[in-house]
Amino acid sequence: MNDASSKPLRLLIASAHPVIQEGLYSMLASCSSIKVLGIAISLSETARLVGELRPDILLLDLHNLTPALLKTLALIHGEWPDLVIVGFELQESNAPKLVEYMRAGVTTCISFQTSCAAIVQALHAAIRGEALLQPAILCALLQHISTSSQPTPTPSVEVYKESVGLTKRELGILRRVALGERNKEIATSLNISEPTVKTHLANIYFKLGVDSRASAVAIAMERGLLTLRPQAL
Repeated sequence: MNDASSKPLRLLIASAHPVIQEGLYSMLASCSSIKVLGIAISLSETARLVGELRPDILLLDLHNLTPALLKTLALIHGEWPDLVIVGFELQESNAPKLVEYMRAGVTTCISFQTSCAAIVQALHAAIRGEALLQPAILCALLQHISTSSQPTPTPSVEVYKESVGLTKRELGILRRVALGERNKEIATSLNISEPTVKTHLANIYFKLGVDSRASAVAIAMERGLLTLRPQAL
């Protein structure tokens, strides 16, 4: 995996839309911490260039959810499991689509409304294995699986205990991941080391059958392990 502290991230952009292609390229090509390897304009070209260029990150336009897109994602994720796939999504509130993307191998999603600085930050977080869901996207996912019909102002996350064998510690870490905390923040909050946090995350991934933070959150919510409750005043 790329060492973001010494080498620029090797990035492949994939989009069939010229405006998105040019916009992303113009924003990211001038960033010293990112090296844009190229632009793929079709699903077949995306798979081909991933194999030829071996990028660290694939920044993929997820504007249209199609069986072909999901099949290509699954193929790429299966063939190059170390590749970090970051989605660029227009409809950040479309939770069912976001869940499908994450199940197919997308590490995290970025809204089209995200600033250039925030995109760069998200890409570096993703390569560190600390892909964080933006608040609007996380809220959409949580609302999607919430069983409550009442408004939930300023939601927070509650973890249920019926949880496919997750330990109490793993449940606590899963909750903090869902709330957007990084490994360092989780370690500090729980008074444990970062390597210990990573070990717990690996166990969570194994038990949930996933391989990323975002996928763990999505699957946990889909299975009812996470729900909303009102924030205590």
